[in-house]
Amino acid sequence: MKYMYDIRQFDCIDSSRNTTSLLLVLDQLKLLRYHDVDVPEARGFMLDGRPPHATAVLVEKPRGTKWSIDAWTVGYGRALEIMPLALWKALD
Repeated sequence: MKYMYDIRQFDCIDSSRNTTSLLLVLDQLKLLRYHDVDVPEARGFMLDGRPPHATAVLVEKPRGTKWSIDAWTVGYGRALEIMPLALWKALD
């Protein structure tokens, strides 16, 4: 079940920043061996017919593949939506 329309849920900007902050703490604790934390990314801007949305991003070492870590589309305590950033950017 998706929770993005729940009025109690933060918006995707808050969610992506909170997830990025958590990932940065994990990185500082040396718990991310195979990834680097990148700046959040966004897709859609209404003019292209898609609603705006943001996500946290991890970069895979050493290949440089970027991954979307999207916590906003699922309920708290549920597994996050993780997918290649290029695929995430192509979604509506």
